[in-house]
Amino acid sequence: MDRKQASSLDDDRDMTVKRYEDFLSGNASAGYFDVDEFESIIEYYLRKGKTKDSSKALEMGLQQHPHSHELQMKRAKIYLSNNHPLKALRILDALNLPDDYDVRLLKIETLLKLQREAEAAKLCGQVVQEAANDGDTDLVLLDIAYIYMDANLFAQATRLLEQGRDIRPDNIDILFELAYCYEHTNRTQEAIDIYRRIVEVDPFVSEAWFNLGQIYFTQEDYAKALEAYDYVVAIDPDDSFSYLQKAHLLLELGRYKEARHWYTEYAEMTQDYRTVYACIGECYEKEADYPQAIAYYRKALDADPEDYDALTGLCICMLEEEQYRAALHYIRQAIRLQPDYADGWIYAAEALLGLDDADNALQAYLKALECDPGQAETWVAIGCLYVEFGDYRAALSAFESAYRLDPEVERIHLFLAIAHFKLGDMEVAADHLHQAVEKEKETLDIFREICPEAKINKL
Repeated sequence: MDRKQASSLDDDRDMTVKRYEDFLSGNASAGYFDVDEFESIIEYYLRKGKTKDSSKALEMGLQQHPHSHELQMKRAKIYLSNNHPLKALRILDALNLPDDYDVRLLKIETLLKLQREAEAAKLCGQVVQEAANDGDTDLVLLDIAYIYMDANLFAQATRLLEQGRDIRPDNIDILFELAYCYEHTNRTQEAIDIYRRIVEVDPFVSEAWFNLGQIYFTQEDYAKALEAYDYVVAIDPDDSFSYLQKAHLLLELGRYKEARHWYTEYAEMTQDYRTVYACIGECYEKEADYPQAIAYYRKALDADPEDYDALTGLCICMLEEEQYRAALHYIRQAIRLQPDYADGWIYAAEALLGLDDADNALQAYLKALECDPGQAETWVAIGCLYVEFGDYRAALSAFESAYRLDPEVERIHLFLAIAHFKLGDMEVAADHLHQAVEKEKETLDIFREICPEAKINKL
């Protein structure tokens, strides 16, 4: 799930870049920028992944400031972005600034790109040791950790951040990145503990509450997730994405009216109605208000004719309304979009059964199992069809497959009893029937209806 950083930059408000682009387009006559401004412009394009634009800005910068080692460093960064670490290393060595902090950080990044991790680690050690003399060790460890994180070396980054945390336990920037590393290395409880520590330091850090909510949501700990999202909304009422996440959570909790409210709040804040139409439709569907659900699913389709969730939702509503031909129409469109999704084939099978087309329903169920063989209930449905067809050996095989996947799947002992009885395995049938009746007395009547020839007393 999405995670929020402790802070972010709004590149759209970067007036330096705007002045530069105005000059390039001929809308401004002043084309002089100092070194710091060129660095800002180049970094902007690098963050956007626009290396050609960053190179163009660099060349203009070097024309105006030909002896700037800062701009030469930017050239090295551009080479790194274009996956030319050897060229970057040559530039850094040529600068001959062995004690420059920024040059050393860039060299660590370059060495990691070259997979020269031992050399990078040695240089890291030197930089950290020197920082200890200045009292900035935690900040230096954070800078180096960013480099390792960008290289997807999360174990090494974690060790650096843990050192930083031990030096300054209340450094929120370090704590955020440490939690992120824990998440990436599946140390979820430790990530939770770190986010909890952040809100102890500052209860009004909404990003920490949001990330806690995301973790708890993933763990299906919905009560704690809801608490976290509530804090986010209280701290930052303009955080629209938290409104959306809270709505999703309330939908999972079955609190459909509240979920609709928060979906609507999100849509009104962002004017992004198309994102929530299908979700609101699902809320109404779960409440069995099918006319309203259909109305919202159709709004979703008007906004996006290939909305799989809306098509599936319409199919479900039509099944409930016993409009099987319409249900089949919608689910066939959904299957065309996602042929590997098992649920589409299952709904198609249900629509076909409603149309008394058992043969094609069976094929749809079998297709669902091709997509996901681990569906006990689908195996049961297939077994029941085989019972209707009188193919009791195939029915037994299907029921046994269901039982292996989930011994608690609904009425499995009844179905096994039926199949074994039809195949003449009276003793096994009796055992399964006994277990079925122990769980649900009504199963005996079902058994008698399907197997009227059975003499229950002998079973």
